[in-house]
Amino acid sequence: MEKYKTTIFVVLGLAIIASIAVLWFGRVSHKQTPEALSSVTVNSLGGSTTGIQGGSVHMLPQDSATVAPTVPMPNLDRAIPATTPDLDAAAYTQLLKDISVAVDDLRKNPASYQDWINLGLDRQMLSDYAGAEEVWIYATKLAPQGEVAFANLGNLYEIYLKEYSQSETYYQKAIAINPADTNLYRSLFELYSAHYKQGTSAAEDILKEGIAKNPTALDLQVLLARLYRDTSRTTEAKAEYDVAIKTATAIGNTLAVSQLQTEKIAF
Repeated sequence: MEKYKTTIFVVLGLAIIASIAVLWFGRVSHKQTPEALSSVTVNSLGGSTTGIQGGSVHMLPQDSATVAPTVPMPNLDRAIPATTPDLDAAAYTQLLKDISVAVDDLRKNPASYQDWINLGLDRQMLSDYAGAEEVWIYATKLAPQGEVAFANLGNLYEIYLKEYSQSETYYQKAIAINPADTNLYRSLFELYSAHYKQGTSAAEDILKEGIAKNPTALDLQVLLARLYRDTSRTTEAKAEYDVAIKTATAIGNTLAVSQLQTEKIAF
């Protein structure tokens, strides 16, 4: 059975945790959570997921093009970086093997969306950001109904290339494809919080948009409550904590209810 490498936000339990990793259908592409929001509990608080982990399952596009791609197919013989910072020899060797497998599969089936996603993630981890960008742009043309490549591009432009306007554009495209995936709103929220359009209402607005489209998105409700708290908007914070507590109660998440009640009375 062909292995599906799923991309999701990973949360270790319901306790206060240090970071959140962004994984978009493929091997791990890490993105750190802003320090002020490091304790947010996400999928375990009721957020949806892309892929499989304690939430709904969003199926991937079929491994066939729905339209003829309008850009040339990426060069499968693209040179591989000889050295990569922060990768040990074993990890580097494994990535070379993974790339070889993806390339062989793509030679047999150039319409395989999954293999293009995997190849881009491998190249990103080898610091070949231009190669990852080329692969994922092609994937958006190959399967324009799949949000994964758009989300990966958003992450690539935000974390690695520092092209924040491009990052915003691709995250927004991913949301337009799958507005039920709260991971996408969180990614865009983190972009606004940490890098782009700071001093505007953009971070608040994207959380409100996500909640409006996903009224039981506890993860987004908690982020909004903490945003209000951290910007000294006490009345709004308490009201949003009440919303989050109500949602947590409705889904039977008693630990979250306790944590949120403690946060609410702490300020």
